[in-house]
Amino acid sequence: MTVRPFTTVDDVLNREAGTSDLSGIRQYSQDLIGLVVPDRAGDSYLIVLTARLTKAEQLAREGKGKLVPETEVVRAFNDLMRKVGAPPAFKADEAGVRQFRARSAAVQAFPALLSANRNGTNCSPAEAVYLFHLLLWNDGILSERLMDDLAAFKQISEQKNGFNVMSAGTASLHQSAGVLLSDYSLHHNRRATIKLFNGMAQTFGF
Repeated sequence: MTVRPFTTVDDVLNREAGTSDLSGIRQYSQDLIGLVVPDRAGDSYLIVLTARLTKAEQLAREGKGKLVPETEVVRAFNDLMRKVGAPPAFKADEAGVRQFRARSAAVQAFPALLSANRNGTNCSPAEAVYLFHLLLWNDGILSERLMDDLAAFKQISEQKNGFNVMSAGTASLHQSAGVLLSDYSLHHNRRATIKLFNGMAQTFGF
């Protein structure tokens, strides 16, 4: 039997999100942390943060842990942008996140990765990190159109039967909230970078 390869970063994450065993959740968490936390934070911190996210995600799935309101995802992103000195335009809003997740439930492009149809306006901790990643690489702007772009990009890649390492959320290099974060990390010490993401993790409950 021929197995179709993964197609996009988002598709890889969606497949990982669909796993229920501990090792699968750990891999999913590791990949998410690797997407948002700059290398400047150090391998030891990435390992610790991955372990914390893995535990929080597992507990949330078992109904024993905290779900993260969309409002908290928005707050965490806006707080981080303020701390790195981003321009006012790099600001997320609840309506955009709500529209994006509601659209995901309608088109079902990434049913394991996004959970609006199961959790309403709440997210699992890992989903919150994924949304945070998208906000970073779309200057804080999520919308129905972005979800449609992600779904279309996935479909095109599948038709080509190939692997594309880019996500629709990371394709436009002129968008610079994520670049600004990287620059901040490069020009500050490791402790400053860790402090930024301790704030995010605390907001998301891990």
